[in-house]
Amino acid sequence: MKLHLSTRILWVALGVLIGCGDDGGGSGDGGASPTPSSTDKLTVQESIDLEEFDALLGEDADLAALAEGLTVESAGILEDTSGKRLTWGEAVTATGGRRTLIQACDGDCISVVQTISGGATSWEDASGASVTPWVVGKPVLLKDLIGHDLKNGSTLTQMGGLSTAMGGLQLDSANPPVTDFQTRRFVALNTFGDVFGLSMSTITDAVKSHGGFDEIVEIPYAREESVTIALEELDAHDAMVWLAQGVREERKANWTQSRTVGLTVNRGGYGEAMMSRDALAEAGDFNVSGGPGLVFLAASQSYSDGSEGQPDEGSIWTRLQDGDRIVVGLEGHADVDRILLAAKAFFDIYMAGNTSLADALTAGTNQLEGTGARLVSSATDESVTWLRRFDDIWDGLGFEAKSGQLIVPITAIPYCGQPGGQRSPKLESYTQPFINEITYDGAYLEGTRQVEFSEYNVDVTMRAMLTGVEKNDRIYVEVFGDFDKEYREYHAWCEGVIRDTNLLENGGKELQFNGPCHTIEYTDDLGQVCVLNNPQMSTTTSVMATLELVP
Repeated sequence: MKLHLSTRILWVALGVLIGCGDDGGGSGDGGASPTPSSTDKLTVQESIDLEEFDALLGEDADLAALAEGLTVESAGILEDTSGKRLTWGEAVTATGGRRTLIQACDGDCISVVQTISGGATSWEDASGASVTPWVVGKPVLLKDLIGHDLKNGSTLTQMGGLSTAMGGLQLDSANPPVTDFQTRRFVALNTFGDVFGLSMSTITDAVKSHGGFDEIVEIPYAREESVTIALEELDAHDAMVWLAQGVREERKANWTQSRTVGLTVNRGGYGEAMMSRDALAEAGDFNVSGGPGLVFLAASQSYSDGSEGQPDEGSIWTRLQDGDRIVVGLEGHADVDRILLAAKAFFDIYMAGNTSLADALTAGTNQLEGTGARLVSSATDESVTWLRRFDDIWDGLGFEAKSGQLIVPITAIPYCGQPGGQRSPKLESYTQPFINEITYDGAYLEGTRQVEFSEYNVDVTMRAMLTGVEKNDRIYVEVFGDFDKEYREYHAWCEGVIRDTNLLENGGKELQFNGPCHTIEYTDDLGQVCVLNNPQMSTTTSVMATLELVP
């Protein structure tokens, strides 16, 4: 079973290093290097072959001693304008923990093993003494792909200054989606960390000042696992910001046109690897709850380079803009400090809840003045505002819903067979779970229904989340249980679009909606295991699902 998102992300950030050694920072002066000035920048940040790192181990006895019992999986080099040069190799222990072997040179060289715990780094030399980790220059937030193979490495660019599976996903019962409609979450993914002197606290502090989120977390040294979890599990009322490097592919000679094909994740504290457009799209497509509702890509050219024809179908932008998800990115290139200022200004304006997306984009772009870069969004209507509190969902309704009924018919062609055997199609059919007693927490609602019949029992649980109460707003529903005689141990996640609304005689409002459902295997009345082909929220006569909101 999957863990709760915030627990899982923190586990990824911390757990990869459990049992990897002491996390004390120490204050030893052996090899301590002064903190660079704010003007220091990286000049080299590249991967190297493992054979090259093995050769270094053959030349450096201290580093070789530190490497005993470790298996190096990736390696790279880093240089900055202050003259520092670090050669690193990220390794795993026999128990799966991670450490990084580092030869750090600034005139003289030292060899250390690095541990990251609690989002902070610690170094230890071959004698077991603590060494103060080096802080290096600021990263350049744009890299050039070598050639056109997404598996290739990249070099630093040195410059001035709804689910797409609309037919319904067939989900694995051993690895179902994780949804938490009731908890609002803000996740700040930081590909870098304290060794670059980079924190996202100014952004998270700005978000926190406006309230509305139950959980706000920053993940430094973010790897693919944390990005994937955020894209898969955050819902339409959650948000994420990701500080990373855009990786561009040359489309026309001399980089007169390029497209951004990936963003970087961390390796070894000081290094990086590319998470490609395909990996990002796969994670986003697995999301069944319309999220993340807001994605801010704090990386150079995360939207495009600004040239004609960009972004095109091969860019990360076209892979991530999906349904109602708002993606914000950078057109052009700017340094990391300016991009962080732009992100802070954007969130400080937009999270207030009473200012438009357009105003927030302008505020962020103002922080990029003189760079030629600007913030761009995927929204077709930039007058939209952020839902600051769940209870604000009722502002446009004129009353607060206290009761109601939720009916979710699901129609499809079942394919059934004995466990492990061949499955055959049955006639198209539908099941119609519903609940009459609803508990509301603003935009979130839930309810259960239990009925005993002579031949079977009904036991239905529904959880749902609204993005609004008007036409074209969304409703996301999770429904599971024993629905009727033929649909047992059923579990579905449905994505609905409100198509029509009606006023009720009791002063309430009815929302009519339809859309695809994503399901796992279930059991029918014959004990067969069944899957559904293209399940949709409607009856066989196209009657839509309904939610009655009653004051």
